[in-house]
Amino acid sequence: MHPDRILGAAHAPKSYLSEHGALLSEKATLEISSRSGYDDEKNHARLFSGDKTDYAFHTDKEKNPWAKVDLGAVKTVNAVVIENRLNERRAEGLILSLSEDGQKWEEIWRAKTLETTWVVPVTHFDAGINAPGRRARFIRVETRNEAPRELLLRRITVFGVK
Repeated sequence: MHPDRILGAAHAPKSYLSEHGALLSEKATLEISSRSGYDDEKNHARLFSGDKTDYAFHTDKEKNPWAKVDLGAVKTVNAVVIENRLNERRAEGLILSLSEDGQKWEEIWRAKTLETTWVVPVTHFDAGINAPGRRARFIRVETRNEAPRELLLRRITVFGVK
């Protein structure tokens, strides 16, 4: 494997990301479980495109803070890139789930280590192998904590088939 293609590392070149298909999240919308006093709704669109900010959303302290991304229609998702704020520990234990209808969720990934950028390949099991892509309209990131804490992230980028 090429050293720039290490999954879960803080660096993934654009050439690798383009292998995962078209950009699906540029016009996505965001819903969050709560809003802290630090949350600025004007920055929510920056989670998907435009200039990056220190964080695009900021929930209040909760045992299960979450952010839900709506792609607008069911699409085949091949990869999700999640950018954390530098040295931000509140995303520790991040969980990624997918849904076609926003009601029934399937957890597909959990962060094993704290990173600045996670590249999550999205696969399904077919004929004995993990094949790329899953159908989803909604993507949820969350943490489940014993004590309440906030969740904040810089960027979520979704790639796949339009």
